[in-house]
Amino acid sequence: MKLRITISGSKVHDVGYRHFLMNEALTAGIRMFEAYHLEGEKGQKIMILLDGGDGEVQAFEKAAKVKHPAKAVVSLVTSENFGGQVMRVGEFAQIFAAMQLGRTIPLLSEMNDEIKAIKEDVKELKWGLTRRIAKDEAGSPRPLGRGMKAESFAHITFALHSNYIRRDRGIIRQR
Repeated sequence: MKLRITISGSKVHDVGYRHFLMNEALTAGIRMFEAYHLEGEKGQKIMILLDGGDGEVQAFEKAAKVKHPAKAVVSLVTSENFGGQVMRVGEFAQIFAAMQLGRTIPLLSEMNDEIKAIKEDVKELKWGLTRRIAKDEAGSPRPLGRGMKAESFAHITFALHSNYIRRDRGIIRQR
């Protein structure tokens, strides 16, 4: 039995839906499966192509109508017979993994750049605190501002956190 299922909603892309559906197909015993994002006039769509035994395809169809990823917002699930060819689920999984990897590489590169910047900022803070905490000639700890003295790890941690605030995706120094 071959079937085309279309899932429509305001949020069906970028919520892990195709991976979710592929796992559902494998669970149902379906070995021929494809899933694609489509842009609809009234929101987002996912098109699924299936080929398998009647019982397996019907079980998948039933699951697709009632199950979805937690962040998905589904408004309609339709199905119709399909006469074309469907690739093996393993082939789809390889193509899907390559597409997902292509999307993640730029994100990982950006995250790496942000981590490097944060490390530099922490290094600056560490050196600044080391100098501020250094003992004077009399041997007493120097104040850290607002009358606080760096006598414990908690004070040092507070000083580190109070020197920075997080806004959107970056960290900027308080002035």
